[in-house]
Amino acid sequence: MKGNRDKNRQLIFFNSVMLEDPNRGCQALTLGSLYFISDYLKTDDFDVISPSYYLRRKREDKEYKVKVNNKNIKITRKYYWLPSVVLDALLFRLFRRTIKIGQFGKDLKRVQYTFSIAGGDGFSDIYSFSTFKEVNRFTFFSVVMKSKTIILPQTIGPFYSKKAKKVANIILNNAEKIYVRDLSYVNELKKKNLIYSLDHDVSKYMLPQKVVVEVPDNAVGINISGLLYNNNFRNLAGRSSLYKELIKQIIEKFQQLNVPVVLIPHTYDCENPIDFEDDLLAIKNLFSELTNKNNVSIIDKDYSAPELKYIISKCDYFIGSRMHANFAAIYTNVPVFGLAYSYKFSGAFSRYSLADSTAMILDIEKNDIQHIIIKLMDCYKKRDEKKQLMMNSTN
Repeated sequence: MKGNRDKNRQLIFFNSVMLEDPNRGCQALTLGSLYFISDYLKTDDFDVISPSYYLRRKREDKEYKVKVNNKNIKITRKYYWLPSVVLDALLFRLFRRTIKIGQFGKDLKRVQYTFSIAGGDGFSDIYSFSTFKEVNRFTFFSVVMKSKTIILPQTIGPFYSKKAKKVANIILNNAEKIYVRDLSYVNELKKKNLIYSLDHDVSKYMLPQKVVVEVPDNAVGINISGLLYNNNFRNLAGRSSLYKELIKQIIEKFQQLNVPVVLIPHTYDCENPIDFEDDLLAIKNLFSELTNKNNVSIIDKDYSAPELKYIISKCDYFIGSRMHANFAAIYTNVPVFGLAYSYKFSGAFSRYSLADSTAMILDIEKNDIQHIIIKLMDCYKKRDEKKQLMMNSTN
């Protein structure tokens, strides 16, 4: 029986297995996607190849086991020699069939589907074209080689360069199915006569995991983004110079109201932090600069994405700069205000009746800080009303 069951298991490509990523949003996307894929396939009997590549030094494949609906899913992070992958794709374009030369081509013939999530917001060159190319590389090869490719719920666009738009169009035009998590790009999809389905961000399907942690009653959770705090990341560099001052003034505002504030990282590595993006480093730096530290605490242990989702669920209100920190609040019915650096915030927040609960923080001037705080505090006062609207939208 076991042999037959293994033989009948489906095999898929999934391009975004990031279980060890310091970005807990990427972890949430991985775990949530597996539940979404299980529902799409209508079975828990599937195994996953997560394709990656090497150029010079061969890397060893890695295996993981993840429980989905109480069944073990085997995930293999498989490293392919990139020139061989490119050759497979070229040969397919020439002969319109997979030539069994490279391992990638052989594996692609074995899989039933390719699923792509691109980090939730990586199907865009908002960060850079090189980032867009990197996270969508194997999705592109899969559609070129006619694998049935499913674009999982994510934000599509915006595209600033012609080359990014060209690659995106190739992927979208050849995808078997397109899901979106917001309506930001749907007018463009309609212009191309592409059919899409609107669904929740897949992190919704990742369950919170209870941990023993003290979150004060009526606390406001604030997620601080290391990328925005350090203000030097690729296309976003130099555009969030007043972010630190904004966060300080938000904290001071809640201190004046005697409301506890909990500073919560969502992308961080306790052992080997990456200076320019680590939320916890940014939090500790900001905390050290606070003149008044009263009623302010820090979440500083190494929590997983499901554990952070639980911690965020214990807040009375949440203010987030990382999109998936905000999703953790939205999907646990915690009223939330988004400090936005992309149009993905507007699209996602509108989806959950929170169109007025976000503010763009890029390229702002000093006098904009007070306008943002006034808007935020107005939403905070209406948090019970917002909570009810969210509950109606997320069910």
